Amino acid sequence: MGRLTDLPPELLLRIISFLPGRELILGPMRRLPGGNPQLVEPILVPDLSSINALAQTNRALYNTLNQSLYRLCASVKSVGRLALLFAVKHDLGGAFDQLFAAGVNIYGPSTFKYNSSCSLLHVAADAGSCLVISQLLEVYGEEMLEVVYTHDANGWTALDYAALGGHTEAVRLLTSIVAVPSFICDGEVDSGAAVADEFLEAREEYLRWALLKSVARTSNAAICKHLISEGVDVNTRDINLNASPLFYASGNNNLAAIQVLLAAGADPNLGDRDGIMPLFEVASIPAAEALLAAGADIHATDMKARNVLAHRPVESPEMLRFILERGVNPNHQDNEGRDAAPPCV
Repeated sequence: MGRLTDLPPELLLRIISFLPGRELILGPMRRLPGGNPQLVEPILVPDLSSINALAQTNRALYNTLNQSLYRLCASVKSVGRLALLFAVKHDLGGAFDQLFAAGVNIYGPSTFKYNSSCSLLHVAADAGSCLVISQLLEVYGEEMLEVVYTHDANGWTALDYAALGGHTEAVRLLTSIVAVPSFICDGEVDSGAAVADEFLEAREEYLRWALLKSVARTSNAAICKHLISEGVDVNTRDINLNASPLFYASGNNNLAAIQVLLAAGADPNLGDRDGIMPLFEVASIPAAEALLAAGADIHATDMKARNVLAHRPVESPEMLRFILERGVNPNHQDNEGRDAAPPCV
């Protein structure tokens, strides 16, 4: 009896077409985290997973079906978009190349987080897909710089997502772009010096928000160090809390990041909008020691005149003892005449 692989490719593809269809939510904006599949009607498409499984059984079937699948992705926009997003999120450089070569559009918007419309570069940066990031930077060509500096609907750049996710190599790739973006050159700026100033300002914004994102969750010391080496202001502040990177690193109790920031000149007495100091946020003695060694004022108070005893360091007996041994007044009262220290002190 003849083998399936002995059949002509045309007949083989015809046989494959009889695989039962499958109802899928094809809108890529609804298939990724943050989407709502109930808002989109399912569409009947070929059973791609079964076709793919068959293609993996031997080399002959793979060679026959593989290019057909890529052509299908190019001809059915939603299928192609999903395949492209999968390749980007899983850093599948070969699949990305094949999809791009087949004609799948890489420029359309994607929604992948917080219902934010973004570019594929944002998706790749969030996943830390360095291979695909490099490929995207290459295929974007003259539009590369504009895409790199583009903010999504949340106001985030691809670099912000890479920094927030702790993807050090992705951050290095995205900070290696140093040419002047065309959106600056195409504006009303009419002198070389003005263009340079515009670019430096744009790049400073690009880097400073990434630094703040890098310490927002767990604080990545390597990313902090790299961004600082790129010239970012280590004492920059965010918009919401008017807080510095050191404030967030202290809140995450990340000693390595705290040390990197302090070594670069971070001000340990720079409080947030409520006057809360980095020292008020730490939860370990080594972190507190690093801040104090850098000049943190142990007697500092916030906007309500509360001292360190009204904040996080009192959460552990060891930290409380450490603070009291350094002369903090346990009888200090805030603006409303209340004791700053907890009743147990």
